[in-house]
Amino acid sequence: MICESLQSQINNFTLAFFGDVTKTEGGDTGVVWNLPCGLDLGIPVTPRGPDEGVSCYFIRLFNDAILELQGAKGETGASGANGFSGYTTLLASFVQPSTSLAIIIVTQFTPAIRPGEYIFISGSGWFRVIDFDNAGNISVSLVQPMIAAGRVVPAGRIVTPVGPPGRNSTGRRGDTGQPGDRGDQGAKGESGDQGPDGSSLLHGPTEQNGSLIGANEDYTVANTSLSVVTFGKAPNPVVPFQFVAPVAGKYLVRLVWLGYSTGTASFVAGLFNNTDLSKNVSPDPAGTNKFLPGSYMNSLGSAFTVGTYVTFTISCIVTTTSNFNTIQFRAVGSGCRFVAANTNMTWVRVT
Repeated sequence: MICESLQSQINNFTLAFFGDVTKTEGGDTGVVWNLPCGLDLGIPVTPRGPDEGVSCYFIRLFNDAILELQGAKGETGASGANGFSGYTTLLASFVQPSTSLAIIIVTQFTPAIRPGEYIFISGSGWFRVIDFDNAGNISVSLVQPMIAAGRVVPAGRIVTPVGPPGRNSTGRRGDTGQPGDRGDQGAKGESGDQGPDGSSLLHGPTEQNGSLIGANEDYTVANTSLSVVTFGKAPNPVVPFQFVAPVAGKYLVRLVWLGYSTGTASFVAGLFNNTDLSKNVSPDPAGTNKFLPGSYMNSLGSAFTVGTYVTFTISCIVTTTSNFNTIQFRAVGSGCRFVAANTNMTWVRVT
């Protein structure tokens, strides 16, 4: 066994741990030992502190991470799969069921619709989801039908996940008050300043996302031919209820109006593309009244008796293949009028 002196052990450890340490004499401190590889300073991003031992410096680097030792950027990963829409559409028509009756509807598959949830089908009502498969077949039971639901719900209607339906009730219309005495004719006022140029609302707004609200006079449904719904009466402006889709694409459109029955009410109504007439199809055997797919509504089967108010709703996807398509609200019928203040339409461009 070879015995090694303490001096030899210190020298060998210093050489093995630090490397070649050089000695400098002179100056204010007398003797300075210079560590190799820049250990006396450390790395630029995380320098060694004054009077900080090398071992303590190493521990701090290991704990705080060595910021300067960053690896090269890795390759970009593969793109993820396209997501699914939060709503879907009917791919096949079905007969409007009775409340609580379970049926199977055929839709374009989306994982947003799950068992136990509620869905709303435009023109039909609220359903509870029982089961589904990855092909888009959904087993549902009717919870609450719409007041104006038709006998057959056509393909193309929007299917949207929703919360439970609220209570659906229409209150009694209040009695009409006695007219007041006519006032005296007022004096003629002074002429006002010239007003600014009018807006383009007579042709419909042109935003990709927007809304319309009826104003002025109610619209009395005429039985002559399918016509655009207008609100107003001369000498005031008579404004067609429509909007302009500025660019080609798909628009989610929701139209709600309040109808008042003045007699034996009967009408058909819906959305109509007044620019590209080929987009309009005929929902009735006669082929005379054409509307955009999924936007057809009629008063048959509704509780639309004389002197009652009924709210009607249309939600559908409107597809345009060219720019600046005028989308109109059209109707034909008799015995009813549409209340201007309770008519509104919103649209959102989705693609």
